[in-house]
Parts: sequence; C-alpha cells; structure tokens
Amino acid sequence: MADYWLKMTPLLDADVARKYAHIRTIPGHGLEYTIGNVQLWALLAERKRQLGDKFVLKDFHDTFIAKGRIPISLIRYEMTSNQTDVTRFF
Repeated sequence: MADYWLKMTPLLDADVARKYAHIRTIPGHGLEYTIGNVQLWALLAERKRQLGDKFVLKDFHDTFIAKGRIPISLIRYEMTSNQTDVTRFF
C-alpha cells in the first residue's frame, strides 16, 4: 500500500507513506479526518462571520496553526470566545 501512495503523491516521504498505509488499516481512522475537516470549516465560517471584511484567510491559518496540537473545540473557544463545545470542560 505504501508503494501506491508514493506513486500517487509527488514528493511524499517514504516513511510518511508507510505510516499512512498502516493507519488506513485501523477502523474509523478516516472518520477522524472527516470530523476534523467539518470542525475546521465550521470554525473558519464562524470566524469569517465575526470579522466580516476584516477577515484574512492567511491570518486565520496562522492563528490556527500557532495554537498547536490541541482539540479544535479549544481552538474555537480561543479564537471566537464561543463556549458551546467546551462547557463540559469547565
């Protein structure tokens, strides 16, 4: 399977291809990516609504990436002050 990803993805590192091929065998793993994708798009839309004409996509991504590897629900709270997803943490 790693050979397939190396063939299909230009400049893909061989170690990444092997890891991805292994991860694909874990049930439900793809669903994690789908959920994260939905959460990211929702955050982007909410931030765009908040800032209106002042919204800059690059700034959004820079801020998002700077938050590090924490749950998107916490990033949403930090970026928008929306507590909907984090009330159970308080």
